[in-house]
Amino acid sequence: MFKEGICPICGNKAPHAETDQNNYIFDCVRCGEYVLIGLYDIHFKDLSDTQRAHLSGYIRDNQSLTSRCLINREEFTDIINNVVQILPSIKANKILLTLSDISNIPGTEIEITKGSNNFFLLQGKSYIINNDEWIYIIQDLLEKELGYIEFIKYATAGPLTKSYIKITPKGWNQLSKLRLPNQNSNTAFIAMWFNNIVKPVREIIKQAIRNAGYEPKIVDEEPFNGDVVNQIITYINQARFVIADLTEQRQGVYFEAGYAKGLNIPVIYSVRDDQIDPIKETGKPDPLRVHFDLNHQNLLSWNNDNLVDFQKRLTNQITATIGVGPLYKEK
Repeated sequence: MFKEGICPICGNKAPHAETDQNNYIFDCVRCGEYVLIGLYDIHFKDLSDTQRAHLSGYIRDNQSLTSRCLINREEFTDIINNVVQILPSIKANKILLTLSDISNIPGTEIEITKGSNNFFLLQGKSYIINNDEWIYIIQDLLEKELGYIEFIKYATAGPLTKSYIKITPKGWNQLSKLRLPNQNSNTAFIAMWFNNIVKPVREIIKQAIRNAGYEPKIVDEEPFNGDVVNQIITYINQARFVIADLTEQRQGVYFEAGYAKGLNIPVIYSVRDDQIDPIKETGKPDPLRVHFDLNHQNLLSWNNDNLVDFQKRLTNQITATIGVGPLYKEK
């Protein structure tokens, strides 16, 4: 059971309801709307502040993919055991993008008073860990160092001082770059299941990317020192676009796609065709399927009998939506 009206992740206000399947739907002011499947209050008891911020950010990023983020016990364990180190500059960019989503009218003063909806939304979407980090990103980095925002406080008749942010002309100039990120990049990051079962399609995806004029990057094929999860984030931050193959519904792939979308980096989705709309057989477990709202995305399907055709369709999708890359060679 969960505490009534409290988010088990961040501890803020979150009305929730139990569904017929003993799953719990939450609508949190910070994390947004999500569903816990087979998870209970005890699973969240000993989480660190960093793990809670990571979960909250994961949910917010994946709401750009699905209207309601679904987390089962396996995904939960994977998320909290693979916390990503997100640089302050990336968090600052995510705050700036979110501010422009709240209001795209220059000169608007956006309220971010502590406890307001915007305050929680900005902290969730930018993976803010605690109040010290929030103040550092907003005041020290975005306002004083970068000059992208103006931080304004207004005294009120009561004890509460209202806080507002206004994006500066320099901030709007930065936003024009963030909305079209990594335009000079020649790399494409591949997010997919690491398993020999999908090795043939991995090679096809890499070749499709090369045929479109870009260099494929997949983390287990690149030399590096350090943490693999942080290296994934580095590759995504540098990529012109991301290919996310959702086969087998790996939590890491959903995280990587959501993280890229949160930075306005284009994502192209693919999946093995038997996982788009599978039919449940009597007496057998529920089949793996693409998260429900992603069925409305432009999914490129494949199976092992049509890989050559899939390669052509993927190359065409890249060149049509991203453009021909700088490494393109005429055949």
